[in-house]
Amino acid sequence: MHYINNKLIQPYLEALFGRYGYPEHLCPEHMKIYDINDCPAPEIKITASPYPVLVISYSLRDNIPNNLKFTYIGSLSKSITLCLNDFDCCFIAVLDDNMTFSETEDYSSVNPSEKNPPHSGRTACCDIYPAMLRDRVIQKIPSDDSQEALFIRKLSAESSSDRRAGCFNDYLYKSRCILRCPQSIKNLKTVILRSKGNISVSEMASYAGFSERSVNRSFTKYYGFGPKDYCKYIRFQCALNEIFKNPMRQNSEFIQNIGYSDQAHFQREFKSFMGMTPKQFTRLINEANAKS
Repeated sequence: MHYINNKLIQPYLEALFGRYGYPEHLCPEHMKIYDINDCPAPEIKITASPYPVLVISYSLRDNIPNNLKFTYIGSLSKSITLCLNDFDCCFIAVLDDNMTFSETEDYSSVNPSEKNPPHSGRTACCDIYPAMLRDRVIQKIPSDDSQEALFIRKLSAESSSDRRAGCFNDYLYKSRCILRCPQSIKNLKTVILRSKGNISVSEMASYAGFSERSVNRSFTKYYGFGPKDYCKYIRFQCALNEIFKNPMRQNSEFIQNIGYSDQAHFQREFKSFMGMTPKQFTRLINEANAKS
């Protein structure tokens, strides 16, 4: 977890929460959880990524949660910003990309010109694929007697971040939010992760025993973007991890063994995801470290 000028920065999550040492938990299936209490959060910026994000926001009055909101965010092709001025507690989960949301409604789109979202209403989670929630933001205000409201009451009553993380995991799995994508597609994703995004579609096709066209079509059907784009996300995450390990290094050292063809390629993709150049980003990290 990294703070830059009062900004909490994680590869796919950037939150303006101030200078506080909030705990970070690695959860099953590569999830990350951020547990923020007693601190108004003006906004959260979530950058482009293949991972869905769940933001649970609420306020506590006399230890009773009120002003409840669930925000479900599908995989994103560009960054978005959520305003949280009306809440003083926030529980954020960056989910594994083989998980999605069930019992969701009230869809809105990152692209307001789009009409008729590809999926809406209440449907069993086995019918929901990540592609159906691509670039979608779903906000839900739970009713007092709903399962979501019951969950938030349980969450707020727990005495520690570890116990709240456990409460969330129980809720997640009881909600049956795990996708049933074909194992062959999951295997392709695993190959990409192991290669750190440094693999071609032809190599994926050879591994899977499919044609390149079939690999592209199947991956896009379930995840909403092609395997080449997924490789870009993974390379970006690997580059960020290298920067955080030692931001004093040169750009050429960050991209070794990650798959960028040259520094121009690295800088172009990094800026498209982060909104700033690698040099600007590392300068911010180094300035923040010098002040700490």
